[in-house]
Amino acid sequence: RERARTMAARRRPLCCCCCTGRCCTIIVVPILAVIIGSLYTPGPPYPSKGAISLKEVPRIRAGDMISLEAIFEHGGPVVIYDENYEANWNITKMKELCGHRNVSLISNATYTMLMALPEEIVSITEWFLLLLGSSSRLNEELSRRVRYPLSQYIDDVELQKAERQQQRGFQLPYIFRFAPTEIRLLFDVLLRPLYLHDVSLAQICPEIMADIQLPTFLSLNRLHFSPDPGIQFEVQQNPFIFLGPRNSMSYPLHQNIFTGDVVMVMAQGSKSFSLFHPRERSNLHPLGGLGSVVYAADGLEPDLWATPNLKHAQGWEGVLKAGESLYLPGKYIHQFQNEDLGPNIGLKFWVGGKPYVCPDGDCALVDRKANSFVAKKRKGEEDHVTLSIADYREIHQYDADIIEEVRVRCSNKGGCKKLGR
Repeated sequence: RERARTMAARRRPLCCCCCTGRCCTIIVVPILAVIIGSLYTPGPPYPSKGAISLKEVPRIRAGDMISLEAIFEHGGPVVIYDENYEANWNITKMKELCGHRNVSLISNATYTMLMALPEEIVSITEWFLLLLGSSSRLNEELSRRVRYPLSQYIDDVELQKAERQQQRGFQLPYIFRFAPTEIRLLFDVLLRPLYLHDVSLAQICPEIMADIQLPTFLSLNRLHFSPDPGIQFEVQQNPFIFLGPRNSMSYPLHQNIFTGDVVMVMAQGSKSFSLFHPRERSNLHPLGGLGSVVYAADGLEPDLWATPNLKHAQGWEGVLKAGESLYLPGKYIHQFQNEDLGPNIGLKFWVGGKPYVCPDGDCALVDRKANSFVAKKRKGEEDHVTLSIADYREIHQYDADIIEEVRVRCSNKGGCKKLGR
């Protein structure tokens, strides 16, 4: 009888054996340990940037420029630098004047995308969050980021800088390489440092605009005088602020939904970036389920196992430092990551030139405000004309008379260039 019981026990299926405490200890616990351990362990490094074909962005000294038009004529991305330019950003003053306001630490586009994820993806996400020690549900975490006190956020960034917590470079735990792309991109947002990004400075802290200086080539941005309502909606919000600690990133590799050209002014800190021409789209693994403007490839941390076509893509890379500006043509595919301990502060401007407002090539109508402003500034100063954000917004404030006249000219001359969303 004893021998029969022993033989029967040996013939039990594994699922029955695992009901015993000893089997759980021997089999289940090590498996869980491996899974949980892989969550916290980055694993083997991804291939280096040398595995893909990225070149340096051309650099031009601001003294060689006379206007934005000269930058547009370059035809591609370019870094503009000026050894004498300093933004004069005071983060303490920003906190004192505007710290009482609440800000969103997640963009409307990202929030909408995440809230629309299928229920099964949300369930898996919350399971991972639980293993990572979070007690919040996904919707609770997103709601917390939508309404965050600005003073507390600035304190958080300064605390990370003081404690030097963030190591250079960000990489998801190794197990996420095998997760669905939606899960990987979701955690690329959730596990990075919180980031104040892509919000109009006029909405959160207009009080500091008179103090912050801009490169003078921005003294005339003709896009502001376009009669197109969609352009006016975007451009009147210039500039958009990006403020965060090391490793913060607003979006994965993407194209802007609004297809205007961009100038990113690095007021403080530094950003690494990768850029690709739109013709490289097929090599960057576009994600149809998340919209045609988001890509699975990562130009900053290439993973040729997950995105093998990336090795065929050609693009640009670089680090944008304080005092430098990057011009990025519309529709270019791009990503940025903050590199200094913080705060890293960038200002984004939608920009455009003659095709939007000067159908016959004569731009005297829209240029007169900028020219008169510069002449007025030069009366009180010697050679160097300064340009604050407040100055910029004064020059480019909405002028119904000028815009109506531009609209008539565009209509009579066969139309002016428009942008899509």
